[in-house]
Amino acid sequence: MGAVRLAAVAKEGSTYIVTLTVTDDDGTTPVIPDTGSWSLRDEAGAVVNERTAEALSLGSTMYVVLGADDLAVDATIGNLRYLTVWGTYTSQAHGAGLDFAAEFSIEIDKLVGVP
Repeated sequence: MGAVRLAAVAKEGSTYIVTLTVTDDDGTTPVIPDTGSWSLRDEAGAVVNERTAEALSLGSTMYVVLGADDLAVDATIGNLRYLTVWGTYTSQAHGAGLDFAAEFSIEIDKLVGVP
């Protein structure tokens, strides 16, 4: 399974906030991760705006805030971004050190008036 496409379309030159939760292996119980990071890449897999291995602010709900530089669109970078998140968590049933990972694609609307 590839990246999950996020329904909300980002606007070039604006802010886009992704809300994240991690669930226990039962798929329903939220957990606070022990570690967490994220990266941002373009369609070719190149890192965007030096966003690689950025630390997540750990909690039962976490946020990745993308800004204008993250959402810039031009001929070389295209209008898709791939947000990858990963880390570890502790399961009540299976102990510590369990991995999680997910990838999301974000479409960006190119705005004619944005320089």
